[in-house]
Amino acid sequence: MSLWAPPLAPLWRHSPPAPRALRAPRALRAPRALRARKVRREPQTETPAYYLLWSPGMCRRTALCFLGALAFRLSGFSALLHLPMVKAARHLYHAVLALLGSACCALQLLLNALGAGCGGFNKHLGPMRPLFLGLLLASMTTRPKPFQVLLQLSIAFLPEMVQLRNLTVHRKTRKLKPTLEVELVLPTMGCVACINQVNRTLRQLPAVVSSEAWLDVGGGRAKVRCDADKAGGAAKATQRMREAMSKAGFEECTVEDSCGDGRESPRGGRRSKTRRGTIRR
Repeated sequence: MSLWAPPLAPLWRHSPPAPRALRAPRALRAPRALRARKVRREPQTETPAYYLLWSPGMCRRTALCFLGALAFRLSGFSALLHLPMVKAARHLYHAVLALLGSACCALQLLLNALGAGCGGFNKHLGPMRPLFLGLLLASMTTRPKPFQVLLQLSIAFLPEMVQLRNLTVHRKTRKLKPTLEVELVLPTMGCVACINQVNRTLRQLPAVVSSEAWLDVGGGRAKVRCDADKAGGAAKATQRMREAMSKAGFEECTVEDSCGDGRESPRGGRRSKTRRGTIRR
């Protein structure tokens, strides 16, 4: 038997458990599942940036910018920043403000008509649309002319009108049997004007039955249904689509999925004999 004894341990280690009479009733205790529950944070998924008036948070930010610009305009501090301008310069200022409020959608439509592709205006100017729209609406509160107001609002809300046209205007159905369904990946597409250009270009192909484009994270996509027999096969059909997209200015076009003449696919159509994958130009 050893004569050495360890030092006294802290009293809390050897304290006896509390008697049952001093414990809280079971009904008042928190459930064990809540005590041991771990908060799981779901990963935040990115959403495509349309920056339209009905996009989440756009109306609220536009209203806040309008109220802030209006309050600054009605205060005495706005007179310190007021510079005398001629009438032509004032009209040019409002026109530039309306163009910036649309994220240069009119310029993008012009580039699409020339076949230059997406200019990236919506990517850089889209987040600033609420500020430009608020400034434009606040500048219309001082004796505006009806024609001038109508023209400025038409330019500022041009993306909304283009998107409504994309959703409502459809091509007349052809007497073709859609045997091939492909999904194009367009990383350079970034606004509603590009959606209009992609749909119009694809629907001009003779074997295409329908085309539906939309914005996605990191670009855009287009779902195309066509008649592969009339196009001369699935390979030729996808090749013509890529060539049409390249002429329209969207060169980095890939085909992610194709379903056509062969076995049945989970989407209800026909699957082609080619394997599913990414076909690069």
